Amino acid sequence: MRKISQKQTKCVLLINAKILEELKSIKEQINENSKAIKAVEKSTKTVVPTNTKVVEVKETVIKKVDANGNPIAVEQKKEQVEKAEKTLIHDGLAVITGPSFGKEFTWGVGLRSYYNIKDTENVQFVPEVFLGGWNKTTWGLSANAIYKFSGVKKGKMVNPYVGAGLGLFKYEKTRFGLNLIVGRFVF
Repeated sequence: MRKISQKQTKCVLLINAKILEELKSIKEQINENSKAIKAVEKSTKTVVPTNTKVVEVKETVIKKVDANGNPIAVEQKKEQVEKAEKTLIHDGLAVITGPSFGKEFTWGVGLRSYYNIKDTENVQFVPEVFLGGWNKTTWGLSANAIYKFSGVKKGKMVNPYVGAGLGLFKYEKTRFGLNLIVGRFVF
């Protein structure tokens, strides 16, 4: 084995010390950057209602550092982000009853849910389910849209509407079909 001289040992120790010093500097930079990232993650949020839209105001503080980890700038950033609004707004649930016409006459009873569609006055999305029968048991599950006639106020004696939809219906066989609706609101 070869012996290492004192001069070589001192040189190796100096190089190791420089490497350790540089590693400490890198570690400090990583810590500063981690703090800056955490500051961004902890940015404040404020919700501000405007008209019918909800806007989220996001404030972010970003601390910039140089290569040595020294702070050089602080930047504040505010941005407004629109949040999604509901397209369907639940407007009630009703028990329905009425005749069904086809090969044979049947009478059905079911449930219908009413959803107002955003930015429309007279159109509603109306899913429904019903059971029926006269001579045979029937059932149906459908998604409909109804049109409420304008000028007729809810709560009056006559509140007519018409509609149509698609659904799954069972009479003799289970099949997809068209649902035509004519009716009036009672309340």
